[in-house]
Amino acid sequence: MSLFDKLLEYSVRDVLPMHMPGHKRRAVDDVLPYGIDITEIDGFDNLHNRQGILKELADRCVALRGAGCAFPLVGGSTLGILSAVYSLTKPGDTVIIARGCHKAVYHACEIRNLNVKYIFPETDKNGFFLSVTPQSIEKALEENPATSLVIITSPTYEGVISDIKEICKIVHGHGAKLFVDSAHGAHLGYYEGFAADALSLGADAVVESLHKTLPALTQTAVLYVNDKSLYGDIERALDIFETSSPSYVLLASIDRCISLLEEKKEELFSQYRKALDEFDDAVKGLKNLEIYARNTNLNCFDYDRGKIVVSGIKAGITGSEIADKLRNDYRIEVESAYGCYVICMTSVCDDESSLRRLADALIEIDGELERAGNSESFVFLCPVPEIRMSLSQAMQSKGEYVNLKNAEGRISMQYIYAYPPGIPVIAPGEVFTTEIIGCIDLLEKNGTKCITAGSDNISTVKVCI
Repeated sequence: MSLFDKLLEYSVRDVLPMHMPGHKRRAVDDVLPYGIDITEIDGFDNLHNRQGILKELADRCVALRGAGCAFPLVGGSTLGILSAVYSLTKPGDTVIIARGCHKAVYHACEIRNLNVKYIFPETDKNGFFLSVTPQSIEKALEENPATSLVIITSPTYEGVISDIKEICKIVHGHGAKLFVDSAHGAHLGYYEGFAADALSLGADAVVESLHKTLPALTQTAVLYVNDKSLYGDIERALDIFETSSPSYVLLASIDRCISLLEEKKEELFSQYRKALDEFDDAVKGLKNLEIYARNTNLNCFDYDRGKIVVSGIKAGITGSEIADKLRNDYRIEVESAYGCYVICMTSVCDDESSLRRLADALIEIDGELERAGNSESFVFLCPVPEIRMSLSQAMQSKGEYVNLKNAEGRISMQYIYAYPPGIPVIAPGEVFTTEIIGCIDLLEKNGTKCITAGSDNISTVKVCI
């Protein structure tokens, strides 16, 4: 019996729940699944000491991906990132990370007091990072021979994929390990026409967010590890970072998602691929809008076709304007708007009708636009920062608040990032420059909200004294 079925069966029993949660499995509305929201009672195992039904769930994840071991997560890929980096390093280790990594990677490095070395991938004309090249990894490892861990994101928020297989060879050849944040790649590797998953290509550890591109509830993810000897270290890290009161509703969602892949993978991905093929055919004639890797050249190693990145750079309109048009005129809400483009995220739950609706809207918008010539005033290129302190050193320094406009030359004690995607424009220990301040200002003026922890206003920033 699966976890979901067992929870359903248990929910109809006449059992008085003298335990948390406080709603006592009584449906106070018709939407939330109170009936199956329980705690670690007899027969339902313990996520932090899996011996029964939750161990079976983890084993099914292992079989599905061909992993050494798997860890179902109820704290999203953020939890997987924190736990993987913590368990794969020791305090003071040198790590190499691609600058386009999610903020959780930086937080993990800060917590572990790691010596961070950055790789800055090339950028597309729209401003997003392209693939991390094997050559850049080789160069960084030669310059930092004591590196213990390399961290990259593949696919990225925009769908860019790196050459994981070749990067693995290089990283392992230097005696280091490779961790891949594949939060946006939970659907990869299951069907012809989609890129391979990072774990099958040799990465030591990979985190995937089921909820992003598969039918699963928000916060559901799985951390996969190829090396079984890492099991104990990762379990200990999860014991630190993961809640001791995991949601059985979320665990049941993981269970249902894995069941769907076990039972209907071919059917799901066949219709998904067909829907994407029809979308690609429909948008071939766009003249003013550009769709990355559809009617523009592919300038990265590989690309996740499930991501639809629509650029207004040729027509001289911003991503926010495209998003507003889709929302107000077509009732289509995009994943995000950034600079000159929007990201539309698809999944196996999108059929021909949903993607046809998006295609029709883009075709109509394209027909209303006039090419205004290339406009780069809203293309944001992340400036290469000067690093004066480690993340941990900066966070432990004495600080003061200054106006952002007066912060030039000062060392930041904050992360400032556009969310989504949560990639820092500046991180603690880095120096505010005219370019960085200007980039933050442009993001705000063009409708992309910048965020920093501990403040609702980035006009004032915290810097080291």
